[in-house]
Formats: sequence, C-alpha cells, structure tokens
Amino acid sequence: FRSYKKTLGLQFSDMIEIPRVDLIWASSREIKCILSAMEEAMKYEWDYFHYITENDMPLKSQQWIDIFFEANKGSEFISYTPQWYKFANYKCQVYHICIDNPKYRKQKILHYIDHGWARIQYVLGFRRSKKKFYHGSGYFSVSREFVNYVLSNKENIIKDYSKTLCGLEVFMQTICYYSKFRSNIYMFESKYDGNLRYIDWDRRVGNSPHTFTLDDWDDIVDKMDNSNLCFIRKIADQELVDKIYERVKE
Repeated sequence: FRSYKKTLGLQFSDMIEIPRVDLIWASSREIKCILSAMEEAMKYEWDYFHYITENDMPLKSQQWIDIFFEANKGSEFISYTPQWYKFANYKCQVYHICIDNPKYRKQKILHYIDHGWARIQYVLGFRRSKKKFYHGSGYFSVSREFVNYVLSNKENIIKDYSKTLCGLEVFMQTICYYSKFRSNIYMFESKYDGNLRYIDWDRRVGNSPHTFTLDDWDDIVDKMDNSNLCFIRKIADQELVDKIYERVKE
C-alpha cells in the first residue's frame, strides 16, 4: 500500500489501509467501517480524529487547523440538525429490513417493502429504544477521549444500529448527547460551525449536497476568511480544487 503514497505525491503523511468493508449506502456497514478506522487511528497519539471522505478538502492551512484545535481542546465538533430529529427516530427506532441488500438503491420494490414495513411498525407503536435519537451531518472531528468512549461501546453500537436507515447521520450525535461529553459539544445546533464543515444542503440534489463549482468562488472565499470552517464538501472541479489549494498556501 505504500506505493500509493508515491503515486499521490505524499511527502509528509502516511496512508494506512484497514480491512476493506463491502459498503452499502445507508446501511449500518458504514458505521462498522468508521469504528474500524477509529480502532486503527487509536494506535497513534493523535489528539483529534477527523472523518472526511472523497471530494472534501481543507479550507484552512495545517498550521491554522492545529492552532484552532489546540485552543478548543476538549470540544466535540459534531453537527446537530434539529429539523431532522423526527426523521432520525424514523431511521433508527424501527427495523429497515431491506437496507443491507446490495440492490437497495436500484430496485424500487425494495424501497417500498422497506418503508412499508417501517411505517407498519410505527403505526403499531413498536420502538427499538426509549431514548430520543438525534440527527446531523455524518462528518465530525472528535477528541481522543470521545473516540475511546465510542470504542468501549462498540458491540452495543453495532447491535443498536443494525438494520437502521443512514444510521451514520445519527449514531455519533446520539452517543455524544447521552454521554458525559454532551457538555463539550461545540456550538450545539449551529448550521455549519458545529462540525466545522461547509456543506450546502440548501441546494441539495436528491440525497447529495450541492457540488461546489467556480461559480461559488466568492462565497467560498468568504467562508475561508470570515469563519472557523476547516473543511468543505463537496468538490469535483479540479480548477476549483487548485484555486482553494493556492489560496490556503498563501
């Protein structure tokens, strides 16, 4: 795997490959993958753990990010979106029986069966848990102490979020809210600042947020200069990537 480091031109970072997981969008396998990555990351002496995926990039320099997290050490940067709390309970309070099927996204019949059965459970009053579930972005930056707490509850997390719909957008929010780390949540229910990610859901396309283009440049510069947002999602325009990269270097 070290060959990838050379291919990508990495000079100051290492890449570590963890056992591959056959992911299915919206299934609990996404949670298992994150937990596996956390376990590997805990082998190293990092203070903070950042979950990002492809098409994401920093809006700040490494030095700025280091200074910011040192100044806010102990805070948990997790997104909470109150208008989606009700949906969070639909996602995780009942069993979504088709969610682990690889053809779930392509075959509408599986959607109908899954959501039909979920609604029947709701009408009958069935609930998997007495607690309230919380919702937000699946992306986060959390402390080493919180990651250790999450991993200490790994087996229960896997059990509690099996057969859930997009539990990735619920489990970190809910775990943190019901733990001693609740008082450390940074800017609770703030639209962007909670997890320090600029993700534009106002211009969403289906289940995906807006993909930034060069037309958004002035807005992106404003976020770079006048906010604490550390990352942006998502970008597929190489020219825009280059412009952000050059401005961050400045």
